[in-house]
Amino acid sequence: MTFENFIVSFFGSLTAIALVYSAYLASACWCATRVAKAGAWWLPGVKSFRFVIRNIPRRGNLTAISFRVWLRTVVERTPEISVDTYVDSDILTGERILLPGRQDLPLLCFRFETAGSDLSLVVTDKLGQPTGKFTIGREVDFLMFEYSVRARNWYLFKHDISRIYAVPQYLELEGKQQNLFQRYLIPMQSKIEKPMLSIIEFAREITVTV
Repeated sequence: MTFENFIVSFFGSLTAIALVYSAYLASACWCATRVAKAGAWWLPGVKSFRFVIRNIPRRGNLTAISFRVWLRTVVERTPEISVDTYVDSDILTGERILLPGRQDLPLLCFRFETAGSDLSLVVTDKLGQPTGKFTIGREVDFLMFEYSVRARNWYLFKHDISRIYAVPQYLELEGKQQNLFQRYLIPMQSKIEKPMLSIIEFAREITVTV
């Protein structure tokens, strides 16, 4: 092989690798913004919120789904413990082999109830029937959701998608800290269907499986 042929082959290989990598990156970026995102709504017909993995907008399937829901209390660092400590209380876990396109997967159906100064998280089935109850103390900071799915994009790339979402109990609004569960979510429990907007995406990981 002549030196000129070597240079042509070398740069041709680099170009091919760059094109393939660019396609991987574009597909991963597409999935990061459009695939297996979370959503939550108050549904007055069943008197509960539904927190779901969104797949209704897509025709493609999601597979190998696993999820976990829990309450998190953040214990702030002290002179004796140099880092914040997360104290988690599990609500539920689950798995699903296959979620067809044009369907959402509810991770948690729930509503809030108050009795005096006490606040409870009532877990329900899809039709609003109670299946469990958890006390929400003032020390609880977040209602957490974690899930992983596998998705195929553009009929070619397979992606493992993992996300963590949180609904905070406290958030600074109008210059002071507000209790969102009591001020925002409980008033949403009315006769009007509404989306829940106070959802924070804590972290996500999108990988390409060849």
